[in-house]
Amino acid sequence: MKALNIKLLFAFFAVTLLLSGCKKDENELSRPTYLPDLAIKGDFNYVILAGDEYEEPGATATVNGTPIDYTIAGTVDASEPGLYILTYTATNSDGFSASATRNVFVLPEPYNPEAANISGDYKRAANGRASKVTTVVDGVYLMSDGWGSASSGGQPLPVPCYLMCTNGVDILMPNYPTVFGGMEGEGTYDGTKMSIYTILVDQGPFARTNVWNKQ
Repeated sequence: MKALNIKLLFAFFAVTLLLSGCKKDENELSRPTYLPDLAIKGDFNYVILAGDEYEEPGATATVNGTPIDYTIAGTVDASEPGLYILTYTATNSDGFSASATRNVFVLPEPYNPEAANISGDYKRAANGRASKVTTVVDGVYLMSDGWGSASSGGQPLPVPCYLMCTNGVDILMPNYPTVFGGMEGEGTYDGTKMSIYTILVDQGPFARTNVWNKQ
């Protein structure tokens, strides 16, 4: 009988410890976590001239109103015209992250406001594929489809890109990530059409000259 009581006592303690452990785990699981908030300072599309110094505007990162550290991935070569994408990331103590990006455009020369504006509707000469060019900031444009022949499931697949044109003639397509990897190129505008030698950097590379007639 005494041995039975001892066994029951040990069983009671074991159940008590198990329940207390479960209660602790439940308390830990119910602890709230506050997600990080991250916002870049300054412009999303940041423009400088080649040879100028890039001054990082920074970002604001907080958790429940308390400032936390953030990291910046990417670099800017202010001596080389192109597009540089910076990624800002902040992480809370539970491993949840927030991120934001900034486009830094390094222009080859100052924008000439008297030069031709290349924005407008275009069609690729080879197949009639439509693409729209819109102004982002002076000298920088967004092209809705810079390749002009990609498709997915039998439907046209636009491949967007950026263009830089400061003098109304010379066009630089800075390297930009697409579904095919990086795409870049260069060309000219003559008032009626754009001719751009376009390279899919990660596809061989594969390159061709695309002629876009302005509508």
